[in-house]
Amino acid sequence: MARTLRLKIKLMVTDFDLYKDAGCGSPQLSMYCANGSTLQMVFTSKIFFVERIDYSNHLLFLRDPFMSSCANLNFNSAGLDLNLEDTGLVLNPGSTILLLNCLSFAQGINLLNDQYDCHNPTCLAFIGSCHTNDLLTSCCRMTDPHNKIDLYPMQCMSYTSIYSPQDPIFNPSSWSYGIELQWNLPPDVAAACNRCEARNGVCGYSSEDTHPQFKCICDSSLRCKGCISGSCSGRRPTKLIVGFCVAGTAIILAGFLCLFLSRRNKFGRIRSDFGTESLPYAHGEEKQAGMELAHVLATMTGPLPLTLFSYKELEHATAAFSDAQLIGDGGYGMVYKAKFCNGRVLAVKRLNHQHHRRLQHFYNEVRILSQLKHPNLVQLEGFCFQDRNLMLVYEYVSNGTLEEHLHGEDPKAGKLQWETRLNIACDVAEALAYLHFSVSPPIYHRDVKSGNILLDEEMKAKVADFGLSRLVPMDATHVSTGPQGTPGYVDPEYHQCYQVSDKSDVYSFGVVLLEMLTGKRAVDMGRARHEINLSAYAIAKIQGNALHELLEPHLMSPAALQVANLAFSCIALQRDARPNMKEVASQLHFIRSTPFKPL
Repeated sequence: MARTLRLKIKLMVTDFDLYKDAGCGSPQLSMYCANGSTLQMVFTSKIFFVERIDYSNHLLFLRDPFMSSCANLNFNSAGLDLNLEDTGLVLNPGSTILLLNCLSFAQGINLLNDQYDCHNPTCLAFIGSCHTNDLLTSCCRMTDPHNKIDLYPMQCMSYTSIYSPQDPIFNPSSWSYGIELQWNLPPDVAAACNRCEARNGVCGYSSEDTHPQFKCICDSSLRCKGCISGSCSGRRPTKLIVGFCVAGTAIILAGFLCLFLSRRNKFGRIRSDFGTESLPYAHGEEKQAGMELAHVLATMTGPLPLTLFSYKELEHATAAFSDAQLIGDGGYGMVYKAKFCNGRVLAVKRLNHQHHRRLQHFYNEVRILSQLKHPNLVQLEGFCFQDRNLMLVYEYVSNGTLEEHLHGEDPKAGKLQWETRLNIACDVAEALAYLHFSVSPPIYHRDVKSGNILLDEEMKAKVADFGLSRLVPMDATHVSTGPQGTPGYVDPEYHQCYQVSDKSDVYSFGVVLLEMLTGKRAVDMGRARHEINLSAYAIAKIQGNALHELLEPHLMSPAALQVANLAFSCIALQRDARPNMKEVASQLHFIRSTPFKPL
């Protein structure tokens, strides 16, 4: 299970949390322990593995699993999009970044104020040591990397990064591949942290408005409600200001909620203790999302389709959130099976306290799912918004996810019959077509993947997880967003312009079709380097007239070949070349109407 890992980095003479609870630690520096073994960080939606931390020299060493090296000659991997602004981290000047297979190199061109040298000895050493002829263009070295690097506009197909090479020209075998970052505290912050700890406080790093700032936290709950008697003496003026700010925020949010409660007297079971203390700790974007959520709920017309659950109610239904009731987990939280006293069974997603976008995720789910009704969309039944607990309550879909059926450890995994796979594809296509064409304004899901497709006992599919979704203005063809999504499913054009459209969901759905046809994961680091990214691997096979090597043998049929061709049109690199979801759904229904005949 992926859980947030709590670490401390030694900064000067103080302990400073990388990430602990809200209000302690910079959200940009959160680390996650994937599968209980692999420590990861995410920058600009790109996953990096944490290789090691050098506390004495304030260094953090990251590895990009898609980066090229002599051991991984993948010259068609994703480029680098790294934004370290406002993180407290900087690229170590000793790092060497080489750009490979860039399509628009020319002498004297600048990229984001970064110069590069296309006749650098390090490049020549890299090419010579790897003994490869796969490079289509020259290798160029970035001579002055900044803290915001985006190689996608340059159409660089790959890159490599070397940190602290002992002999960068003559001994490539001594190189260490990865990205080396350095952190430092400003002297005034370090001094303030020392004073804070001397007075029994805890050094925190939270966000006031949009910029992360140091904060001395005196409350053991780490919610900055006020100082414990006798502790943090000498900082009362600052704490009073913080207290007034938090109190003011609570009053504003409480006002919206009071308006909501007064207008929605039909709203389920409303507890008498649902007041200002039920509001989660919020700041910056979370504060705005909370106010928008309260406003949206307060202004809904007609019968409210949701139930407000209390924390105690959900705690009892999940056996105190027992591991025995755990049915799923992800970056935003854990999902539990909940059994209520009336015999009803529902699913409860408990959002992580540590995730800095949890309130935005919560807001999106409530705002969008409360207004949708479709047999192939998971139904939101209600929510809990109490203390710092944010929980979403859904219908219980009992048969797991498509990902589990395709790739899980169960002996039955991967044994789905062709008719079942095709029915699932039709269900998902219908749901996405509904979001794109039957809802006003349209909705882009933005995280279509096999792990977000739930299956019931009859193997009917339901699309879930709308935490990243966007409502689209009626006159807009796309929306601009910050980078988010799941590696392997993200539209490649998204990396170039950070704009999502309905065709972004089409691309992701095309990858899901490939998963169902091949039985392979969208991204698998255990596969050979040219097979790691499923869409790139599939395109190579179809271009080489080797489609039969791609599909699962027991699925080979004219119908499967038709679906494969449809999948390839969905993952076309140019958005305009992709069909829309209405066209995809129509094609799938036509294919389903033809009998299955093995080749």
